[in-house]
Amino acid sequence: MTGRVVPKLEDPHKQHVFIAHAQNDSDLSIELMQYLENYGLKCMLAERDFVPGNLVCDNIINAINTSRRVLLVLSRAFLESGWCTFEVIVAMEKMNNDNNVIIVPLLVDVVDDNVPQMLRHMTYVSTSTPGYRELLARALTGCDVKVSDLLPAGNVAHGLAWNYYCGYLSFVLPDLGNKIQNSKWWTTDRDRVIARRLYILIPLSCACKDSLTDVDPLITFDGSLEGDRKSRAGNMNRVYRQSVWRIERRNEQDLFFAGEFATVLDTMHLMEVGQAAGMSSENRKYQVQRFCKTLVGILEHPQANRCQRRFSLVMYDDRNEDMSLSSILTKRILEDVQLEEDYDATSNVTFGMASIRTS
Repeated sequence: MTGRVVPKLEDPHKQHVFIAHAQNDSDLSIELMQYLENYGLKCMLAERDFVPGNLVCDNIINAINTSRRVLLVLSRAFLESGWCTFEVIVAMEKMNNDNNVIIVPLLVDVVDDNVPQMLRHMTYVSTSTPGYRELLARALTGCDVKVSDLLPAGNVAHGLAWNYYCGYLSFVLPDLGNKIQNSKWWTTDRDRVIARRLYILIPLSCACKDSLTDVDPLITFDGSLEGDRKSRAGNMNRVYRQSVWRIERRNEQDLFFAGEFATVLDTMHLMEVGQAAGMSSENRKYQVQRFCKTLVGILEHPQANRCQRRFSLVMYDDRNEDMSLSSILTKRILEDVQLEEDYDATSNVTFGMASIRTS
């Protein structure tokens, strides 16, 4: 196949394309690999190129990170495979991090309506189209396209995470441990179980209720911590105060925690229910996971060291009636309290003090 322009591979790319496929589609994928390599493209295929002995997830991540493009062989088997779903998530994450479209979907035995929502904004090739292999090769050798040019909603998660940190968490988290230790929940009854951190609740639907009791009747409002008074952007002496909640436990000691919804997520909820923003439910699900990952990255960065160990992100499926928020929080709080006690026992500085830095 002469006269074709094959892109030059530049660091970190070691191959032009990683072919992601279900095991049932191995024969088709090997055939595609042979065609593309005859076209001049260097390919990676799991059966041939994955390193034996490495974790499957590590092989997948390495393949996607070192490939210029990712070819998704979308079949019914692909859509039912957990590993294939993982490959889509990793590829989408790389796309958004690099703001570069790397995914090329190939429809095998599925119709448009079966294509995952997060991929529907992309142009894909179908095996039912005459000459689809040539079309596929052209797509895989095409010029780079920015993700921001394709998504109407853009990378909402990134901006919301930074807004939440800069406009709130950066100045309320550093002294939160001290405020809890100086509160009635700590000083009047040391047998009371309360963690010295803020529980940031992240419902997958992004719908933030006014009260946690509206979500779970076993969680009730018990008071507020001392507020932080701050003047910002012309809003003078605004008070930022965190609520303390009680989890009622039958035949066991009640638990207490400072917690609230990440209210910036309401933005994504409104973008989904409103028509103008163009955010689909699939895009919202993807964006909320990106929000969590971005926020954790910000809060665990060395420059945010005064916020570390003062928060706990709790992402949960609020539409799953089989799992209550109180049970999720109970498990997390007991784990966190034990970690704090272990830290106190091995450190000369109390866990909640603002001078602590991560090791």
